[in-house]
Amino acid sequence: MPQSIAWRVASEFLSATILVASLACSDSPVAPPGPMPIISLTLVEGESLQVAFVTVGTPADSTIPLEGVPAPSGQVTLRVEDDSGHVWPLVATTPGRFSAALSPRRGARYHLAGTAMGRQVVAHTRVPAFFTLVAPSGDTLTATDAFPCTDNPLDVEVCVRAEVAFDGAIAIGYVGVGQVGPWLERGLLRSTTQEIRFLRSEAVRDVVFTAYNEDAAAWLWSSTARSSVSGAFGGFGAALVLRRKVHLP
Repeated sequence: MPQSIAWRVASEFLSATILVASLACSDSPVAPPGPMPIISLTLVEGESLQVAFVTVGTPADSTIPLEGVPAPSGQVTLRVEDDSGHVWPLVATTPGRFSAALSPRRGARYHLAGTAMGRQVVAHTRVPAFFTLVAPSGDTLTATDAFPCTDNPLDVEVCVRAEVAFDGAIAIGYVGVGQVGPWLERGLLRSTTQEIRFLRSEAVRDVVFTAYNEDAAAWLWSSTARSSVSGAFGGFGAALVLRRKVHLP
């Protein structure tokens, strides 16, 4: 089964946030710091399988693996609920990774509840209501949408002016999929209209635009990750995704 967009989105940022989260873990100023579950789950509208990561925060004076230490599956019992009473359990798939067979609805509110490593966990989030790419308006970004970047002396890049509209989101990220230079074709839009860069390429590849709500943005995009989960450290948020083809020879 192909990896879901939720997995691709979360994996972009998990290594960075796990380090920040681990340093923040302690039970009290007096008692020695104990293990803290770190939960990362962004519900993605349009995906039928939602992917969560649950790892163990380590004490600040220990060696912290960047990929995180997977939480024992037997110590994690979490579920996602909606306001109508529907429940989707998180099922362990691989160490530290869990999934729920859930297709989030735009504008709907969801809750995360259960236990992780003996701690009661509660979190709430609402899926953004609306997200569209106003321009370029086509399904494929082509040379007619592009222009030379001003500070591109080698002429290996082109720029595209993207205009977005959204409701219920506060951050718009984009990432190229299957491109030649993955370090170039990703970023965060700082305004509703912004130039984004692409490598010139004969290949047709994808770019994924993701509109994150406040809970997801604070966890994935903040310079200091901010938790939206009670009883643990982590982020439970939601996002809308738009995919476009890119062909810029």
